[in-house]
Amino acid sequence: MKEKEFDDLIDAMSKCRRCMSLRKKSGRDCSLINIYCDVDFGKSIPSVWTDWYRRLDSSVMVIGQDWGPYADIEKLHNSYLINPTLENWDYLINSEKSLTKKMLTKFLAEFAKICHTSVNMDNIFIANAIMCYYVKFFYKKVYSFLL
Repeated sequence: MKEKEFDDLIDAMSKCRRCMSLRKKSGRDCSLINIYCDVDFGKSIPSVWTDWYRRLDSSVMVIGQDWGPYADIEKLHNSYLINPTLENWDYLINSEKSLTKKMLTKFLAEFAKICHTSVNMDNIFIANAIMCYYVKFFYKKVYSFLL
């Protein structure tokens, strides 16, 4: 039941085009890429930020504000397609080394200790507030006009 409802949500996200034709007042293109336009692509990105189907029963949800370059997402997707197994999916998630993931892991360990709970990176639902990605290959520019 949850998977069907989540499939419907992903399908609805695939139809969104709001971020795909953004321009600054100067006319510079600041468009983002909706990775869910291709639903199969969107469901095949092994990352803590996109490992949703295995986390639908989580009791804790974390929403991050950060979203990164499409090139990173595409690399994860392609690495998964080379060997589309659960073992490879887990390997790719665990090999992610972002500062955000490190800080979130540390925060959750402290939270679990203080609250006497077993919350950790493996049993929370993590998503970004903005589901689109930069066209560029780096994280440096933040499109603050979107906020």
